[in-house]
Amino acid sequence: MITYLDVEDLLDFHSDTQPIISFYLNTDRSRFTFDQQRVSFRNLLREGRKILENGRWSPEEKARVGGDFEKLEKYLNDELDPGFAHRGLAIFSCSEANLWRVFGLPRPVPSLLLLEPSS
Repeated sequence: MITYLDVEDLLDFHSDTQPIISFYLNTDRSRFTFDQQRVSFRNLLREGRKILENGRWSPEEKARVGGDFEKLEKYLNDELDPGFAHRGLAIFSCSEANLWRVFGLPRPVPSLLLLEPSS
């Protein structure tokens, strides 16, 4: 569960060079089946990788963010299962700054992936 302090920490977070991945997934089983959720997260990861490849980041930054995408994909493959108890999922990742935060959310969220420039 995410708290007010968690949100404040995330808002204050910055990376010197590497983009930050913000990943949101609607895991509300009354709206989407487990298989639909898996298709959604795979599509989001594919789109995120395209954004990364076509972005203005250096090859080193792209490699680090690519590692973040791999970590995110592994987490989703290993941890997202039919018994996932939350209606939404939020994950924030930036390996450069040792950011890896996972939050189960009590309400559904739009499924999306953002690749935020460093601030």
